Amino acid sequence: MSSNVSISDIFRLDDKIAVVTGGCGNLGPYWTIALIEAGADVAIIDLPSMKLPVILKKYSQKQLKAYSGDITNLTNLKTIHEQIKRDFGKVGILVNNAGIDAPPVINDVDINVIKRNDLFEKMWEVNVQGMVNCIEEFYPDMEKKRRGSIINIGSLYGER
Repeated sequence: MSSNVSISDIFRLDDKIAVVTGGCGNLGPYWTIALIEAGADVAIIDLPSMKLPVILKKYSQKQLKAYSGDITNLTNLKTIHEQIKRDFGKVGILVNNAGIDAPPVINDVDINVIKRNDLFEKMWEVNVQGMVNCIEEFYPDMEKKRRGSIINIGSLYGER
């Protein structure tokens, strides 16, 4: 292989449709940019309160579209999926990036246990069940094409 060949020449995603959950958060824009620069069209799913980051505003709606929704709500997720199929086509790449950051509390005697349990339940609902919901919702598109990629993004907090 020639040294003049770039990774973007080898790793192309032309005509692929990708979904990035949590695409307006801390890391989501970077996965989105990488996918678009590799040639994919990207659908972001994020909460209605999230705004499209400035670094993503340069991309056209042909390449990128953001959908407001909640990955823990199956009805909402199905509606968004149908809209993505109308706007772009069937999904071939899913990046499960949405998540709630909640650093572990160590030796904090003032922590409200009930509040902590509620936070844990919400983290589970988004970080685990939300990811499963997205896999179950978008996998059939990949199964029909007999190809696809599901990428699950984790957190360093998982090691704590």
